[in-house]
Amino acid sequence: MFALLAACSPEPRTLAEPAAVGEVETALNHDCATGGGDIDLLGQFAPLVVGPAEVGSFLPPDEAVTSLDASDDGHLAIGTRSGLIYRWDGSQLTQIADLRGDTSTVADQGLLDLAWYDTAWSNTAWSNTAQLLVLRTNSVGATVLTVVSSDPSAPGVGTVTEALSVDQPDERHNGGGLAVDPTTGEIFVGIGDGGEQGDPSGMAGDPSQALGSILRGVLDPVSLTLQPSPNRAGLIWATGVRNPHRLWFAHGSLWVADVGENCREEVNRLDVGAAAYDLGWNAWEGDIEFVADRSRRATAPVGVYSHHDQRCAVIGGAALPAAFDIERSVVVADLCSGELIVINDGGVVGKLPAHISQPIDVSTNTDGSLLIATMDGSVLSLTR
Repeated sequence: MFALLAACSPEPRTLAEPAAVGEVETALNHDCATGGGDIDLLGQFAPLVVGPAEVGSFLPPDEAVTSLDASDDGHLAIGTRSGLIYRWDGSQLTQIADLRGDTSTVADQGLLDLAWYDTAWSNTAWSNTAQLLVLRTNSVGATVLTVVSSDPSAPGVGTVTEALSVDQPDERHNGGGLAVDPTTGEIFVGIGDGGEQGDPSGMAGDPSQALGSILRGVLDPVSLTLQPSPNRAGLIWATGVRNPHRLWFAHGSLWVADVGENCREEVNRLDVGAAAYDLGWNAWEGDIEFVADRSRRATAPVGVYSHHDQRCAVIGGAALPAAFDIERSVVVADLCSGELIVINDGGVVGKLPAHISQPIDVSTNTDGSLLIATMDGSVLSLTR
């Protein structure tokens, strides 16, 4: 069932000598290493056209959009932080679910991500319905994966099934990345390290803990619960993530935007043919040591950038549209600086000549444009 990809995983890395930062508290106060400050402007792509996407004028006011996902047939799924879910067919906006009664919006919580799901992958009997996977924080603070099957002829009315629940010790760093392998239908779920600075519990490096990990599984066709993929003993596939805010498939690989601590933001490219990954947190923050741990053999990210120039959190991402003609690249955004940063296997390529105020999600539209959701509830379209 697993596709073996030609792309190579980044080389594993090890800590050379134990760093002088033996405690989390010390690491939190260490001086950020130099480097990664300047990102080249990709001026050859100017001018870019940034403007309101048509769907934005149909969305209700005062609802913060947090997630976008375009299906192959051109339908766009839109999720708001409070738990409202819509489908846009290019001319009509239809509400397909209302999860506000069981969605917490404290701190980092809320509706975190959503993804279209093809029922052919699980041989279910659904028909004439919209099937979505929704990752959110429920009313008691747990991260839950929900299957939504809703009849578009009866807006807001449908079946909601809980596929997975992970208890959270804190309302911060709850993760939020969700992606479906377009070839196999496997589901990948990013779970944060559970809050507090520096992951003092060490859960992000513990292969037995769901916190600080990326889960990998398939939907059971009867119960609709998330079960380990065939030939795998459990759901945990990758460990050592801090707050994997977005996961997406592009160029045959799974990409992970993992929000950093004080100094670095990182993007990982993972081969789904690999048996397991350790992505390094909290021994590493991006490309610099955080808390030394000689026992860890972690995989380095493909792209890292620093907190220079008001950058603070990587928010992404999507395959860079073909019109930009940069081979095997993706684009992510930074929440604070509003930059759109291009990354490929060689690292950070540069930034697009456009600025977005407080982007929260980036998605590729079927027409070759980029769609960008912002914290103020807008949905923008970027075209070349």
